[in-house]
Amino acid sequence: MSPVTAAASRTVDLKSDSPSVTEGDAGNAECTITVSAQDFLDIDTGKLNPQVAFMSGKLRIKGDMSKAMKLGQVLKG
Repeated sequence: MSPVTAAASRTVDLKSDSPSVTEGDAGNAECTITVSAQDFLDIDTGKLNPQVAFMSGKLRIKGDMSKAMKLGQVLKG
């Protein structure tokens, strides 16, 4: 997989028994999260609180918000 850039798109599949991340847009997502690469890294490393990112507009969610919450649980694990 190529390095993440500002315009990169990834699909995270949490439905199957083996969750996966692939390049590109699946097109049928139940939830779409939009965040810059740097802000995502800051969230993942704990430098940026996801709730603060959402409230400040750095992280946008379209669709089922409960699915976005599920991704947060996966990142912690």
